[in-house]
Amino acid sequence: MNKLTIDDIKAKKTSDTIFVLGSGYSVNRVKEEEWDIIKKHNSIAFNWFCKHPFEPTYFLIREQANLPSRVARGETVDDLVKLTNKYKDTVGIISDVRKHTKTSYKYAHDSRMELPCLVVMDDNSKRFKKIKNMRCDPTKVGLIHGTCTIYNVMHLALFLEYKKIVFVGIDLYDSRYFWLKKNKTRHTVKKKKKKFKDRHAIASRTIKFVRKFGKETGLELYVTNPKSLLKRAVPYKSIGDFA
Repeated sequence: MNKLTIDDIKAKKTSDTIFVLGSGYSVNRVKEEEWDIIKKHNSIAFNWFCKHPFEPTYFLIREQANLPSRVARGETVDDLVKLTNKYKDTVGIISDVRKHTKTSYKYAHDSRMELPCLVVMDDNSKRFKKIKNMRCDPTKVGLIHGTCTIYNVMHLALFLEYKKIVFVGIDLYDSRYFWLKKNKTRHTVKKKKKKFKDRHAIASRTIKFVRKFGKETGLELYVTNPKSLLKRAVPYKSIGDFA
């Protein structure tokens, strides 16, 4: 693995707009011409978005198969390595959680990984009273996790000084994922005794955090799925509005 510096990550920024790419089922409704628009800006993906053919600017590696309880068919360490090795121009960011979970998988030490990555060794779960203070360098304070992965993503977007953050595939109204059949859900959801039609487990927390983030930072936040529960926190805009 080619290990990057924070300056390498900064150098990838070519736009003031960043698209946050989630794994909700609505990703299947994004048209080819809309992906072309997203490609003109910057984007950050996380979790198992690597199952999608679109190549983001940044890809966050944190929870994917890092513990036996998170491993399932199609969601193994081998799967993540193979999928990210297909990326040609993406840079990775590994949030190493071994500081508090010593048995987690050591992605930063996997010699098979070809994706160049910045390795952030400290995972910071501190809940900031003032979100504007999340502008801090993740290599110095750790990547802020808070209560869910969206914290990590927003911390990076804020630190990299993006002015517009656009959410794609953050649905929250159900627990479906774009790579599964429409009446199926992931093993992690089933373990919580939930079904595909149930609201996402962290829907309320995500809405609350994104609303607070927007108010305190003054950044422009938008959601591109008109049915997304994030509309309770930020306005809707179509992907075409960013052409």
